[in-house]
Amino acid sequence: MLDAVALVQRRSPYFLVSEPLPPPGWARRGALYLCRAVRAAEDLDRLSRRPGRPASGWAGVVCFQGTAGPRGSYIPRVSDGGEGCLHYGAFAVYGDPELLGEVRAALAADSIRPAPAAGESARSR
Repeated sequence: MLDAVALVQRRSPYFLVSEPLPPPGWARRGALYLCRAVRAAEDLDRLSRRPGRPASGWAGVVCFQGTAGPRGSYIPRVSDGGEGCLHYGAFAVYGDPELLGEVRAALAADSIRPAPAAGESARSR
């Protein structure tokens, strides 16, 4: 996850914010936010993670969420997948749809592509 954030940052610098109280092993199951404007960690941590269209607070914000840690918590947008979330195996990215497109393009430029969803082949992506 950290390498992916660095790749995106090299293409378009964003404000990088860590979750307010990172848990042990945060690199494997924690969260990092990329933002177009300065945002407080506590404000970002309060954003809704319900599936579907992101709330207006997500404008200009994406969250890189580690999914490789044991005892991961249930996060609807990440755990349930679907529209508005890019899964890359050990991490997922969700948030502002426009910024998600920029993240996808930046990672694809380094041959990093989202993992196929269950029942979907890599070729169909």
